[in-house]
Amino acid sequence: MFLHFFFLLVYFIVSLFSSEVAASIVLSTHAVATLIERHIMRKVKIDPMTCYAFYSFLVGIANLIMIAAEKAGTLPAGYSYLIPANILQGISIFFVGNTFIFMGFELFSKKSFPKIDVLIESPANHSKLFILMLIFSARNLLFSDIMLGSLTGILTVFSSVGIIFFSRLWSKTDIGKYGTYAGILCVLQTAYALLFSYLRMELLTPAVCFTFGFFLGKGTIKAVFSYRAIPILIALFVFNIYFAWLGKNRSTYGEIKGVERLQQMVTLSKVETVYLEDDESQESILHRASVLPQITNVVELVKTKGHFNGDATAPLFIALVPRFLWPDKPLIGLGAWFATEIGQGNQTDSWYTNSINMTIQGQLFLDFGWTGIVAGCLFVGALLALIWSATGFYRSPFNLTGVTLGGFLFLSCMQGIGADLQFIVTLISYYLIFVVFKRFA
Repeated sequence: MFLHFFFLLVYFIVSLFSSEVAASIVLSTHAVATLIERHIMRKVKIDPMTCYAFYSFLVGIANLIMIAAEKAGTLPAGYSYLIPANILQGISIFFVGNTFIFMGFELFSKKSFPKIDVLIESPANHSKLFILMLIFSARNLLFSDIMLGSLTGILTVFSSVGIIFFSRLWSKTDIGKYGTYAGILCVLQTAYALLFSYLRMELLTPAVCFTFGFFLGKGTIKAVFSYRAIPILIALFVFNIYFAWLGKNRSTYGEIKGVERLQQMVTLSKVETVYLEDDESQESILHRASVLPQITNVVELVKTKGHFNGDATAPLFIALVPRFLWPDKPLIGLGAWFATEIGQGNQTDSWYTNSINMTIQGQLFLDFGWTGIVAGCLFVGALLALIWSATGFYRSPFNLTGVTLGGFLFLSCMQGIGADLQFIVTLISYYLIFVVFKRFA
C-alpha cells in the first residue's frame, strides 16, 4: 500500500509542473514498480492485477506516442478528436483511478466470495470438453448470434478460456494431447476471427490465450522473460504491421462474413490504393492502447455540462434485470451514447454509428468527479479481488469453472478492465452463473 501512496505523491508533484510527458512516465513507472513489488519481492502468483499492471505500463507508453504525434501533427485520423488542452487532467484521472484499483485489490486480496471451483479430472471428460469447445469455437457456422442472444458473450469467453485451460494443462502436466487441444482451438478461433469478427484484437486473442495459459502453467512471472515469449512477440509484431491496414478497411469487410470476406480481402490487398495515409500517421496498436482521446473528451464534457451525477451510470440498473424477466429490455450501449455526446457518432433508426469506450475511470469522473474515482475504483479493485479468490484458480489445473472465470478476469484486465462500468454488471452476472453451476454440478 505504501508504494501506491508514494506514487500518488510523486504524481502530484509532477503534475504541478504541468508536464504531460512526465505524467505518462510516472504512470508506466508505477506499473513496473507494482510488478516488481508484488512478484519479485513478495512473490505473489500471477493474478488479474499482474495483467492490469502490464496494461497500465503499455498505456503510459502509448500516451507518450499519442502526445508526440499530436505535437508533430501526425495523429491518425481516427484519433483526431483528442483535445490537447485536457491531456494532463486526462492522465491524472486514469492514474488516480489505477492507483485505487490496485489498492482495492490489495485490501481485499485475502477475502473471498463463495467459491465456484469445480474440478474435472477425468481424461475422458477432457476429451468431451475439447469437443464442446470446438463446437463453441465454430458457433457462427452453426448458430446465429441473434438466436443465441446474451449467451453469445458467455460462449465467446468460454471458447477463448478453453485455450488457456488446455495450454495450462499442457504446461503443468507435459501431456502432449493437451497442447494439441490448445493448438487446434487456437487455430480454429483465429480462423473464426478472420472470417467473422470485426478484425481487431479478436485476431490476436487466441495466440495471447495460448501463450498466457502456458506461462500460467509455469506459475512464475520469470517465464514471461524467457525465450518462450518469442512466438507471441513475433505475433504482436506481425499484427502491428497489418493493424493500420485492418483498421482502415474493416468497414469494408465488417459487413461481409465467411469465405466471401477472405476472397474480397485477397482481391483488395492487391490494390495499391487500399491504404493511402502517410506512414507517420498510420494507426498502430500503441495508438489504440492510449486512453487520451476518450478521457480528454470526458474532461471536456464535464467542463461544458458539469458532472452528470449518476445519469451516465443509471442505465446499468436496467442491465441488472435478466432479459427473460423483461423480454423487451432496451439494449444498453454506454459507448454509443458517449460517442454521440462528444460528436463522434449519430443515432440511426436501428442503433448508433459509433461506440467509444469511456474507461471505468472516465465514467466515474464524468458522473461523480474525483470522489467517484476514489470510491468507485476502490470498489472495482475489491470486487476483482473477491471474485478472483472465489475462482480458486491455482487449486488445481483441472479446475474448469475457476480457470474459466479466472481466465475471463485475466483477459479483461489485459484490455483495461472493460470499456466502462457495464463490465461490473457482466462480471457479477458471470460469477452468479458459476455459483449456480457449482450448486448443481
